[in-house]
Amino acid sequence: MTKLYQKTAILCIYFDNDYFYDIIVKIFLQGFIMKKVNIFTSSLMLLALGASLFAKPIVDPSAMHKKMAQMTKEKAFFAPHEKFPKDYFLITKNLPFMVGLTLHHPQSSTLGLSKDQIDKIQAIKKTTVPKVVKIAKEIRGLELKLTENVVFKDDDFKSQSDLINKIASLKVKLTQKHIQCIQKVKKILTKKQFEMLVNYASKPKAH
Repeated sequence: MTKLYQKTAILCIYFDNDYFYDIIVKIFLQGFIMKKVNIFTSSLMLLALGASLFAKPIVDPSAMHKKMAQMTKEKAFFAPHEKFPKDYFLITKNLPFMVGLTLHHPQSSTLGLSKDQIDKIQAIKKTTVPKVVKIAKEIRGLELKLTENVVFKDDDFKSQSDLINKIASLKVKLTQKHIQCIQKVKKILTKKQFEMLVNYASKPKAH
């Protein structure tokens, strides 16, 4: 860019023409603007990086994880690392767990939730989680029974139809509550907060 300035300046002197003066002014302004834009963009990136580095869960999830672990003392036969109650929903991956994402996710503090918003989400958690856990425990017990029947006792699969249908019915019921929870929490968030949540929820967690 500096060489271009020099060449254009020489042309201006040589031809003594306003046309070339206009060119060099335009080039200079473009370079100046681009430099300012780059500085501004870099500053925004640094701010975003800083916010990400200092982000933390709004509510420490360790106590909740410990409590959930105590509810599944009887280990599953083929799922030693199960995530209770998440693993017992009908849709375990493609529907977000909004309470966890807004309160317990490592990036949740970046949402900038107000005290009122946090209180409302906590209230949803207080009323929803006990119901969810109750159904999930029932599903888990039935699944363990089914596993014992077909894996260890060699019962015919036809004899397990009622048990399978019961499990499926409860999973549907659990997922209906899940969807209701998603919609309730989403209404509490602003459009910007929801966009931020979707952004960090779609990225793999750092281990």
